[in-house]
Amino acid sequence: FSGVWLSTDAFDQTTLMVMRPYDARTYLIRTLKFHGEAPDIDADTRSDWKAWLTPIGDSTFLTMEPLRFLPSAGTGDRPAYFVARIDLVDGKLHLHLLIGTSGLAGKATDRAELEAAIAENVDAPSLYIGDVIVFAKEKDERLIQGVLEAFHSND
Repeated sequence: FSGVWLSTDAFDQTTLMVMRPYDARTYLIRTLKFHGEAPDIDADTRSDWKAWLTPIGDSTFLTMEPLRFLPSAGTGDRPAYFVARIDLVDGKLHLHLLIGTSGLAGKATDRAELEAAIAENVDAPSLYIGDVIVFAKEKDERLIQGVLEAFHSND
């Protein structure tokens, strides 16, 4: 799953996602949301995440924990984690976000219950929110450099 990935949503907002291994268990992910094309890129939102993969049944899930936590983004003083089913389909990365506390998985009180609820409902549309987000591997160095420069983020 490592690499630079690009997705454009229905509102013409594009997300560049850089996913790289941090250690044997975790990834560092940076998402850069923007409008426009190089060299005229309008930077919108930058997010940095610590992430890990969890196999459940025959599926793999990506859990993303924000590295910069704003209390208003989570519940109380806890950060909001994002969990998505992750698949590689024809060379494209597919992410399907799980519904948070209001969904099937929201009734779980611990990790074992959560994983059991996900495994039992892995193909149920009610487990997920929205459409699958599709990312294509991005190799256009000019675009990548233009986005990084728009965000003043060349690391």
